[in-house]
Amino acid sequence: MELDLNKFTKVILDLDQIVLLLYQIINSNNRLIMKVVSSLKTLKVRDRNSQIVKRRGRLYVINKRNPRFKARQG
Repeated sequence: MELDLNKFTKVILDLDQIVLLLYQIINSNNRLIMKVVSSLKTLKVRDRNSQIVKRRGRLYVINKRNPRFKARQG
């Protein structure tokens, strides 16, 4: 019985790509992305719990109840 190594390696590479794609999809749901904008005024009024803070010379909008409203000026 002969094994064709080219086909075998191709199957392994295809499986690796599928696993990598699934890993990226799963992690993209858990990742919170911070918006970078030139003006924070409109992002501050999006939610009542948003606060503007200054850290290390940059202005940030933070929201502890809903972290998806994070933003940074710049």
